[in-house]
Amino acid sequence: MMKGHKCITTFILIPLTLIQLSAGLSSLNSQAKQVVAIPREDVTLPCHMEPPVDVSNMNVVWQKNGPSNISVCSWPEKGQLVNQHQSYVGRTSLLTDKLKNGNVSMTLKEVKLSDGGKYTCSVPELHIEMSVDLIIVHPHIVEPSGPIVALRGDSITLPCQLEPKMKASDITVEWSKTDKQPGLVYRRHKGVDKINESYKGRTSLFLDELKQGNISLNLFNVTQSDEGKYKCKCAFDEYSTEISLDVHVGAVSSPVITITGRNTTTGEVFLQCESKGWYPEPEVLWLDGEGKLLPAGPTETVRGPDDLYTVSSRVTVEKRHSNSFTCRVQQKNINQTRETHIHITDDFFMAPSNCAVSVTFSVVLSLMFIIAVAFSVWKWRQR
Repeated sequence: MMKGHKCITTFILIPLTLIQLSAGLSSLNSQAKQVVAIPREDVTLPCHMEPPVDVSNMNVVWQKNGPSNISVCSWPEKGQLVNQHQSYVGRTSLLTDKLKNGNVSMTLKEVKLSDGGKYTCSVPELHIEMSVDLIIVHPHIVEPSGPIVALRGDSITLPCQLEPKMKASDITVEWSKTDKQPGLVYRRHKGVDKINESYKGRTSLFLDELKQGNISLNLFNVTQSDEGKYKCKCAFDEYSTEISLDVHVGAVSSPVITITGRNTTTGEVFLQCESKGWYPEPEVLWLDGEGKLLPAGPTETVRGPDDLYTVSSRVTVEKRHSNSFTCRVQQKNINQTRETHIHITDDFFMAPSNCAVSVTFSVVLSLMFIIAVAFSVWKWRQR
């Protein structure tokens, strides 16, 4: 009886000893003590045995540490997840085919901002555990480098890029105008687009690039009413980020130079420059052939019913080395310049000489004398 009892005791102690030896020789290890993730993407929290130990028939527990530990994932021998916190239901999984190699890493799907924190991976049977920090990066939108400038009829892109790059195909993206009506311009929520009537057919997103966080807005056939301040907003479940940018819309046309007269005494020439269809209001400059500013009269400005400006300016010029003159119309806000050149020949600047005046006077007197004689002869014959 004593021998039988001793045999049974030995049989029971052997597996316990093996487990204790395994616990003493193996430990949980993570290749990274910190894991960085961005919202809406899947992440794997690494945890594995070193040296490898088959834990496919043991309990594996993942908890999120805090004031009250949250059960994230618990894998008992019967192969089912139990006691899982509701916020993690359907979002966690283990690499079940690798448990026999001691890999108890956990995959967390559709990461949320609230998922950030310290997690503990443990195998209770071996009395070992390991912690890893999950850091969630708050995404932000890259600030624009400056205002967007466009001309009427242009197609432009209003930039809006999430950083770090992340999937934006299933989050709420909203473009709006903040300084004037119509307010909402474009909204995409869960794949459904809502577009303001005045922008229908003229706006679109880069749908193929949403997965890279590009939520820029294409705006086609720009009109004057499109000018203003825009806001790009990206909303997550627990967080939102936004930026503002300005859009300047302009209209331009090339100026026309005409010669309006000449001073016959001094030989000076009168020039006029006119340019129609500008927005915003531009300024007019006159330059000589060397690019030097010429003194000119005040610019005349007329604003039409279409809100476009017509500007005109006059200048008096005299003979110069090149006799070339430039009318430049520019609008600095939209970084637009148009100019027209004119060249005047030397002969046009020449004033009549004294000799020419004398000859002309003599011819006129001669003609008057001939007319007077002819008239006298005619009167004499009438008698």
